[in-house]
Amino acid sequence: MAAFAGSSWEWNEERGQFYLHQFVKEQPDLNFENIKVRNAVLAVFKFWLDMGVDGFRVDAVPFIYEDQRFLDEPEDPNRPPESKPDEYRYWNHIYSYNQPKTLEFLADVRQLLDVYTSADGQQR
Repeated sequence: MAAFAGSSWEWNEERGQFYLHQFVKEQPDLNFENIKVRNAVLAVFKFWLDMGVDGFRVDAVPFIYEDQRFLDEPEDPNRPPESKPDEYRYWNHIYSYNQPKTLEFLADVRQLLDVYTSADGQQR
């Protein structure tokens, strides 16, 4: 289930395949398992650091990675009693939220920020 309702899988007619979105269908998830995607995102951070920004507000970090087996989430035993299976809160998001690789990516971001801090002494 997507966080804002409905399935987190959306069919794309043009490509003839489904894509994953944790929130709304207009925000497809990036495949951070692909090193080219991960490096492209780090390049965006670098672009803005080169432009002089001091830091970033990064939203929805716990949703960056998903378990690549794409298993169904189990029911959450602590869910609200009035919740229904078609609601996000009904499920325990152990496969699509706060995955271990998220911290690895954040460590790469921190390392990039530290390079800039080391260069001029300005904390980022």
